[in-house]
Amino acid sequence: MFKTKHQFLIYSTILFCLSFLVSCNNDDTIEPRAEEVCDLAEIAAYPGTSCCPAGFTEARPNEELNYSIHTNITNPEFTWSVVSGSIILIEGQNTENAVFRFGSGFTGGIIRISSSGDDKVCSTTISIVRI
Repeated sequence: MFKTKHQFLIYSTILFCLSFLVSCNNDDTIEPRAEEVCDLAEIAAYPGTSCCPAGFTEARPNEELNYSIHTNITNPEFTWSVVSGSIILIEGQNTENAVFRFGSGFTGGIIRISSSGDDKVCSTTISIVRI
């Protein structure tokens, strides 16, 4: 089949490399994550107080993710807090956007977002699971 040892080595090397290429191809595929999203038109049209959190509901340990809150309260003040889990607020307190870091021991948790203004208060949570 092979005329020389050199040909055998070349074909063997090519097959070896191809097997790695094919086996690693599926490992690099990233599945889309679950995410909370808001319909801004619905929030604006809602007659009562409305607030809607936005951000991923799945996280990995040692990861940083962005979250936001949308509300129909005029001139709102925002408060972000961690209800449970190995989660740390890195930046964004008192703003509508916040960044959280999920600790190395993260297995799941809850983030609370509250907004207030014009004698209205809105509070909601985002439950996050480990992936």
